[in-house]
Amino acid sequence: LGISSRDDAMPIVLAKNTASHLPGPSRTIGAPIASFFGVRTFFSNPAANCLQFIGGPAVILGLVAMASDDHEIYAAVKVLISVLNSSTLSEKEMQRIKGYRLLALLLKRKVRLLNGRIFQLILTIVGTAELGQGTSTIPNDCAFRDLLCDFEIWANSPEALDLLLFRHFVELLKSSDGRKNAEVMHRLQMVPRLVLLLNDPNNTRSKVQIICTILAELLKSYFTTTDLLRIGLFLTYTLPPAAMDEKLISLERVSDPSIEVINQVAGRTVWLRNQQLK
Repeated sequence: LGISSRDDAMPIVLAKNTASHLPGPSRTIGAPIASFFGVRTFFSNPAANCLQFIGGPAVILGLVAMASDDHEIYAAVKVLISVLNSSTLSEKEMQRIKGYRLLALLLKRKVRLLNGRIFQLILTIVGTAELGQGTSTIPNDCAFRDLLCDFEIWANSPEALDLLLFRHFVELLKSSDGRKNAEVMHRLQMVPRLVLLLNDPNNTRSKVQIICTILAELLKSYFTTTDLLRIGLFLTYTLPPAAMDEKLISLERVSDPSIEVINQVAGRTVWLRNQQLK
């Protein structure tokens, strides 16, 4: 190169030889580059890592915010999954900026555009989409809490995605790692969330039954005395006033399985208590 052996200031870059893929010492250096005025070279870098230089996952969240239909939301969330799976740094950045909570807020604002395909992508972000393939534990507590434990997102969706969510909870609790999943759900205050949801007057018969199933599976695997007290208080709430004779309440309509909406049906609180005590 014609450089003095004592020169320690000149920048030198050895470019890799990508033209001939020879093994070991047979693969020569591509070219040396030397200059006093700075050197510009190009090195290939994964797109997920390059994204960190322009904002990281926040850029993808911006795409979700700008989405105007379900196809655009689907594409933006799919890109987010690729970035999080390809870069550990992006996943850490997502947690640092509370990105899962921001994503949940964006999904609430665009709840009318949500569908089953987008719900499956959200399960992929959480890490519980493929039950039965490998581990069945909940790998990302933060994403699970912000995206799946926020029932308001899915309750107002056009395709009744809340029922899909609750059935997914049942699958998690009945899997081979059900006890571990129950511990995670207990840590994320799942029991009080479900008990409060039981009192929603807009609940359908199917929704109440599957919520009771989740509570039963949770109590089978992991519970505390506080959980029992919460459920006991709810059962007390369903008792009629002392001046009312419960035997005079007609349960004919509320027991009819063909009636799905039971918020205005007589005997609703009695039926709720019976579902809890099953």
